[in-house]
Amino acid sequence: GAKLEEELVEAGIDSPEELMQLGAKDAFLRIRMQVPDACVNQLYALAGAAEGMRWHHLSRQSREELKKWYRSLG
Repeated sequence: GAKLEEELVEAGIDSPEELMQLGAKDAFLRIRMQVPDACVNQLYALAGAAEGMRWHHLSRQSREELKKWYRSLG
């Protein structure tokens, strides 16, 4: 949504192409530097956007892997 787009710009990610090149995890880490309470749903949204789809269409396996990675951040 608009809030996530604003957070991406604040994190220095200005285009969908840049997000796709960077990837969801690296983009999330950049956002988290600006927004320490960034949640796993934002990571899902980034992953979906990086793959050109809504996060609801990510596979269950992809969501589980992202959730595991998110939890590893502490």
